[in-house]
Amino acid sequence: MLGWTYSYVTDLNFDLPQALVKDGILAPHGPAWKALVVGANQNISSETISRIRKLAVAGLPVIIAGEPGYYPGRSGCHETCFRGELNSLRDERNVHSVRQGQVAQKLRALGLDPQISSQNSSWYTTWRTCGATGSDYALLFNDGSDSSGKATFRTTKRPFALDPWTGERAAVSNYSRGNGTITIPLALRSNQVKIFVFEAGEHMCHLSSGSPSMLAIESSNASISVHSRSNGEVKTSSGKDHALTSALPSFMLSNWSLTVSHWEHPSDIYDVETFASIRNSSHSLLDAELPSWTEITGLEDVSGVGYYTASFHWNFSAKASGAYISFPPIAHAITILVNGNRLPGPDHSSPLLHITPYLREGNNEVLAVVPSTMWNYLRTIMTKLRSGGEKSSLITRLGGNLPSRVSNGIVGNVQIIPYVQIDVRC
Repeated sequence: MLGWTYSYVTDLNFDLPQALVKDGILAPHGPAWKALVVGANQNISSETISRIRKLAVAGLPVIIAGEPGYYPGRSGCHETCFRGELNSLRDERNVHSVRQGQVAQKLRALGLDPQISSQNSSWYTTWRTCGATGSDYALLFNDGSDSSGKATFRTTKRPFALDPWTGERAAVSNYSRGNGTITIPLALRSNQVKIFVFEAGEHMCHLSSGSPSMLAIESSNASISVHSRSNGEVKTSSGKDHALTSALPSFMLSNWSLTVSHWEHPSDIYDVETFASIRNSSHSLLDAELPSWTEITGLEDVSGVGYYTASFHWNFSAKASGAYISFPPIAHAITILVNGNRLPGPDHSSPLLHITPYLREGNNEVLAVVPSTMWNYLRTIMTKLRSGGEKSSLITRLGGNLPSRVSNGIVGNVQIIPYVQIDVRC
């Protein structure tokens, strides 16, 4: 996907002063649109044409793709009048008319390169510049299935990654530099977000090409530490090649113990003075593939909090410098502890956490705490609920056909992923 910073017009129903355009860019400090596109599948008014004209005169490139539809406005300009004003708009110096499907081609011809580009059509991008610091911020969101590739950013500044879940910031250590660009290899899970900040400063030692087997990279001045999964090769920004070695195979945790705190209504469902009651139930989950609560006998309609515990054996060795723990995507929330140590909040779409500082020789304990939504339990008592003496409005609106149960708990495999730490120098 070519992430040009342009905007499609629906209807500009507010004034956009010409001062918002600087050096041909609309709102240069964000979203920094380089062009405005009017599509044939859009209806616009005469007032919108007037506002677009102001932006074009101020220097913003405008592309009219096909023949936009007529939308009656307050000016009283009828359709014939509207067509005349649209044709007059096409005569402006910064306005360009193309056929449908030729917008990208025209953008290239105008030299309007995207701030962020990739070949993944499901990766959506946003670019912002902080006027106070001059730092550039980039956000990528994967609206499709799991995918990998590269994202190219039109900047020469040094890249840092921002963790949206913990707020931590770390220097990006695997990227290549081109003609005024930075290219970063990425793997995005479905619905995952990545955020980067680009700041002025000297580029430190980093990898210019890497291997898919790398779990993480940490850089410090002229040295880099790579967490490697398998054999491979990496190249540093100074041009040196370094070999990676294989780690022990990853393994899945099994023989889970699950304790669920059930939240239920008091014996008198209409007693508003009494808090909900809580009771616990325990369940043994022998398989590595963890099922939804809706598939566990006794938990099909439960809402509450689940406490998952499992253990595994660990020994540090030449093929196991440390490890990560990987969970399946989490629908709601999760707290993870290893040997009693709480881990940082994970990315819910791709929960992968470094656990080496908390590992010990021999037996290790994992505790994961996950809440559920209240829906599965509420749907069992929905017909009994009253508001002002009347049935729930949800029952009324849906005609008594309530939505089905929703998946709860941890669903899928939990893995321990060993790695070998390789230290390389530029």
